[in-house]
Amino acid sequence: MTQEKIFSDTFSTTALAIYGEFDSAEALACMDLQELTVFIIVKGKNRFPNPDAVAKAIQKAARSSYRLPKTVSDSVNQVLSISITSIKVLEAQMELLPNVLISIPGIGPVYSAEIMVEIADINRFSNQAELAKYAGLAWTQYQSGNFESQTTSLF
Repeated sequence: MTQEKIFSDTFSTTALAIYGEFDSAEALACMDLQELTVFIIVKGKNRFPNPDAVAKAIQKAARSSYRLPKTVSDSVNQVLSISITSIKVLEAQMELLPNVLISIPGIGPVYSAEIMVEIADINRFSNQAELAKYAGLAWTQYQSGNFESQTTSLF
């Protein structure tokens, strides 16, 4: 038995909207198909080539899903709600990433977020040398008397 994939990304905007809007598979299964199609068109920003087929697939999945006992489903719904909220918060924070980090070749949004989390408040470093030292990087200083080289190599 193969499982049909409805969304290309489990955490896409439309999928998250469905997870957040409907509190149970029962609610999805019982919803008017036309209303669900309109919901998918609006939340998917009209990007689905066949939103009616997507709505039918969602309802089919909801109808064939295993029903959990109420005591378990409440807990599962709460955990899912917390996870969705966390994803939305992380997405909002990703939008705040400085373009300077993302502009470095090889550093995308994920690495940028990791760097920002690790550094925390950049103001705790008095200069770039302290930050480099914290990161485990050390630039060799070339200096003699009043001369200080403008180009220094790493290590």
